Amino acid sequence: QFRPMVPITIDVHNFAALATQDDPVAWVQAVTLYRAPFGEGAYLNDAPELENWLLREQERWQQHVVHLLDRLIVWYTAKAAYGAALHYARRLVALEPWCEEAHCQIMWLLARTGQISAALAQYRRCRQALWTELAVEPTATTQALYANLQAMP
Repeated sequence: QFRPMVPITIDVHNFAALATQDDPVAWVQAVTLYRAPFGEGAYLNDAPELENWLLREQERWQQHVVHLLDRLIVWYTAKAAYGAALHYARRLVALEPWCEEAHCQIMWLLARTGQISAALAQYRRCRQALWTELAVEPTATTQALYANLQAMP
């Protein structure tokens, strides 16, 4: 039993409360709380059930973060706040390097801010990540985006 003598805060409780709000400011606060996978660094010696639980919790919390990052990217893009949208798209790719859609969002956002060469470089990173993680090439849609970027002055 845990009975602290001083008030405490628990990040996962704060994250859950912030994530359920319909407020982008709360979403930003929530994703800021996510600094590492749930229980990262915990060593479980000969406890397969506990290890399985920990892995499920890590996946569950990461999916919550991914969902909020998606929402922030869409929200900031709709507000034409491309720098902020780019920040969250990069966080998403850092969490899930195989997420081709996030790579495309980065490419599009870079192009919108006039960074065509950086957008082209992002395609190469996307292609490498997809090959490394999944042994697949980018989809036709991503390749078309790349071709359109190459054609830009």
